[in-house]
Amino acid sequence: MTPIALRLQEMQRNVTTVINCSAKDVLTIGLFLIKIAQCAIKILEYVELHVWSRKQFSHLGQNASIAKKYFDLQKQNSMKYNVARLPVIIQSFYQSYLSCAKNYLDESKNYGIENQLDLAGSDLQVLRRVECLSPHFIQKMQMKSITRFRWDPTFTSDAIDLTADNRTAFLEEDTYLFRTAISDIGFESGLHYWELVADSRTDNELKIGVTKNREIDLKTSFSDYSSGWAFYGIGQLRHCDGSNGPKYGKSFKRTGILGVLLDMSRGTISFSLDGEYLGVAFEDEELKKGPIYPALALLHIAGCTLVTDKPAPAIFFTQA
Repeated sequence: MTPIALRLQEMQRNVTTVINCSAKDVLTIGLFLIKIAQCAIKILEYVELHVWSRKQFSHLGQNASIAKKYFDLQKQNSMKYNVARLPVIIQSFYQSYLSCAKNYLDESKNYGIENQLDLAGSDLQVLRRVECLSPHFIQKMQMKSITRFRWDPTFTSDAIDLTADNRTAFLEEDTYLFRTAISDIGFESGLHYWELVADSRTDNELKIGVTKNREIDLKTSFSDYSSGWAFYGIGQLRHCDGSNGPKYGKSFKRTGILGVLLDMSRGTISFSLDGEYLGVAFEDEELKKGPIYPALALLHIAGCTLVTDKPAPAIFFTQA
């Protein structure tokens, strides 16, 4: 039996002990919850970010209920199977039980027996929120997300002025038509993060995202086509449509920093605004296939400055 399977068995035994404990036995409950947390930490050391096959993961599931709860969670969220999330799930065990242990050991005097039972019932809902990752996991993901590119003059509308080593894009014209700028590098796989810093001269919202086709009419928005996905700064999304899209995020125009994370392993694009995670904007099988190019569409009077060579903020991994 593998070390991970042994640890999972030990965790499961401790979970059973906690469930069967009398509410009066606060100290015992707290101690066993700490043991569970310690097991989770050990498992994290074994798991790291190894990619497990479906067969291996199923084997783990035979030794603890974690696998079933994981698949149930995936089903509820309509998410595809992703073994890379295993460290996330285990870390959630750790965080949930450690928090519960502290409640019992440090604050038990403030609760009556009935309240203690209620507290145990709520805290033992494992995986109710998958948002706590190990620092080691986050750091690895952040380092993988660092990328570098600039806007490509060859694939940028002539109406857009590129400066600052092709990182600042600004449009100023009388017409009200979107103009597109596309990156000089296409991504084939992996994680990629970049930021756009708003330009105070901007009068009209921007469209920010990615495209799979650089041979489009650059005098239109890249997101008008089936090959383009964009966050529109009025607080909406655009894909294969120039006029309509679902509500998403907040306004982005003259101020703020917009973060973009492309995850080609999951086929997703997520955004943040001024440090606030806005959530997954798009999930599409096409976003798993390269090349994929960062893109920008400006209207009338608008602009921004591109920032690369920096890791994605932790919020993209702790709240995704």
